[in-house]
Amino acid sequence: MQAERAPRRGFTLVELLVVIAIIGILVALLLPAVQAAREAARRTQCINTEKQIILALLMTHDVSEAFPQGISIPTRGRVGPSWTTNLLPYMEEQAVYDQIYDWLVEKSNNPGLTLAAGDPLIEVFASNKSAFRCASSTMADADTNPQYSGTGNPPNNPQMGTSNYRGCRGVRDNAGNNLSKNVNWLPNEFNGFQGVPNNTPRPISTLIGVLYPGSPDRLDGPTSISKITDGTSKTIIIGEVEQREPPASAPSNVELWETTQGSDDGKYRWPTWPGSHGDKDDTLFNMWFESRSSVNWYDRDAASSAHPGGAVFGFCDGSAHFISESIVWQAYAGLGTRAGGETDLEF
Repeated sequence: MQAERAPRRGFTLVELLVVIAIIGILVALLLPAVQAAREAARRTQCINTEKQIILALLMTHDVSEAFPQGISIPTRGRVGPSWTTNLLPYMEEQAVYDQIYDWLVEKSNNPGLTLAAGDPLIEVFASNKSAFRCASSTMADADTNPQYSGTGNPPNNPQMGTSNYRGCRGVRDNAGNNLSKNVNWLPNEFNGFQGVPNNTPRPISTLIGVLYPGSPDRLDGPTSISKITDGTSKTIIIGEVEQREPPASAPSNVELWETTQGSDDGKYRWPTWPGSHGDKDDTLFNMWFESRSSVNWYDRDAASSAHPGGAVFGFCDGSAHFISESIVWQAYAGLGTRAGGETDLEF
């Protein structure tokens, strides 16, 4: 005789639903932790990326005995390379630098020069380099609608490569032609901060940043380490900008390959093609404005990031740090000056 087999008992529908619900709860509990771990890894990668950029800046300083200016103007009305372009030879991008530099030489000698449709340099300007991008960023690789100006008929839908990293130009940048001119030191917001009395006149030269834009008739020349009297470990040189796709009234994306042309009002323009009508806000940020991590923060004149709670900044000593958006605002702004006297800042 065959032994009777015990009937197999399967899962009931209720039991199956309970198991699925438990799995769903576990996934929901674990997912934020996984996302946080991934973001922490991306933030670490962003810090390392900024360190590489600062290393290139320091190498430039070793060769030239000064950091590059944020955007340079050889003579008024002529074009010059941005700080990002000047770093290319120190980031294994000599060939790209040569192409851009040759164009700038021609453009300086012939301000009316434009690029024709199909010119290989158009692709160079539209290119995007991972060395200038944050791992957390969702910003477009190229700005498909930069504000073009000048003469000529550029191709449809021109593009400019974008960057997440910009140079710090300080807290005041309306120096005009005289850096020794005294101005009030942010009288309302900075009243009493670091012992500075209200309405204390300060030379503009003490309030600008390391990568302040300049030309021979606007500045005392590029910044050397000897001019950073606040200390290299207390002075920001670069920071993040996460420019999301803005509404029609907001500025365009942060463009990478900045070449500049001066105008009498102190604005900084691209060559006619590529040629945005954007100014120094395209390559530099101002410590006057608070840093934001909000995805809806469109002001390209301020530092911002895709990281929750703050942004990464690079310092003149070669270090890079994540700074919380809850930092005391006066301390944050003080980190952006090269000689403001704020030497005891916590961040």
